[in-house]
Amino acid sequence: MKRLVAALAVLSMLMQSVFAVGYFADVDEATEQGQAIARLAEYGVVNGIGNGCFAPDNALTRAQFVKIVNNVFRYESAGENKFVDVAPDAWYFNDICIASEMGYINGVGDGCFAPENYVTREQACVILNNILNMERLPYYTQPSDAVSDWARESVLTILSNRLIALEEGNRLRATEFMTRGEACEMLEKCYVSDVDEIEYIDIKSIAREDLETRMTRVIASMETEVIPKLTYEESKTVGQRIVDNMKAYLADDAHDYIKASQETFEIYKGLTKAARTEFKTKVQEYNKMEDLMLLYDFFFVL
Repeated sequence: MKRLVAALAVLSMLMQSVFAVGYFADVDEATEQGQAIARLAEYGVVNGIGNGCFAPDNALTRAQFVKIVNNVFRYESAGENKFVDVAPDAWYFNDICIASEMGYINGVGDGCFAPENYVTREQACVILNNILNMERLPYYTQPSDAVSDWARESVLTILSNRLIALEEGNRLRATEFMTRGEACEMLEKCYVSDVDEIEYIDIKSIAREDLETRMTRVIASMETEVIPKLTYEESKTVGQRIVDNMKAYLADDAHDYIKASQETFEIYKGLTKAARTEFKTKVQEYNKMEDLMLLYDFFFVL
C-alpha cells in the first residue's frame, strides 16, 4: 500500500501523533498551549530560559517575538540594520535585520526598533497578518474590549481565521502584552507550509482493521463537523472529494486513491490563502491527531 506524504519535512510536524513530552517543568503539556510549546521546542523553534523552564506566562519582547517568527517561517535573509538602538553585537541583531528585510515589522519611530519593549497581542496580530495577508472570514465574534484603530483590521482578520481566540466574555486583551506561551499557541498554527510536490512511499504498518476504523472516524468527522462549518464552497468541494475518496477505498482497496488525491490536491492549491487556512484549521480542530496523519498522508497533502 502507498500513502501520500509531504515533500516538506515541516508538514509532518503538525501531524505527529506523538510529540516530545516533558520539555519544560513549568509547561502543562495536557493543554493546547502546552502542546504548542512542546511542538515548537521539539523542532527547535523556541528554547527555554534555563533550569528546565520555559516561563510561558512571561511577557515577550519585540526582539524575542521576531526571532520566533523568523524560525516559524524560516526567514533567513538579513538586510542592513536600519535602527539606532539595535547594536551589531546584540543577540537579536540578525533577527531584527531579517524582520526588517522581510518587511513584516517596522520600528517605533525616530529610527528606533525598541527591541526590549514588550509586544502586545494586537501588535502580534498585525505582524502575523502582514506575513499571511489573509482574507477576513465572515463568521467571527467582535471583541468586547478595546482594540486600537490602527490594529483593528488585522486583529479581526487573525481572529476570524482562528489564529487567536477570544476569552471569557469575548475579551481579547488586544492591548495587553503577549506572553511567551500565547505566542507559541498562535504561531504553532502557522508552522505549516503549502506543499508544491508530493512523493510516494510504501507502507505496510497499518493493519486493515485499524485503517478502516480510523478512516470511518475521519469520514464521520468530515461529514458532520468540518464540511458543514466551512464558509467557502470551494473548500467544501475539497472536503467532499476527500470523503468520497476514502469511501471508494473502503469499498474497494483497488481504487486508485492516489490519482484521486492528486486531483484533489490540485483543486486545493487553487483556493485562496484564507480558504486554505480555514480548511486546515477546521480539519485540525475536529480530528484526532492520530487521524490527521491518515487524513493528510494517505488522502490529502496540505
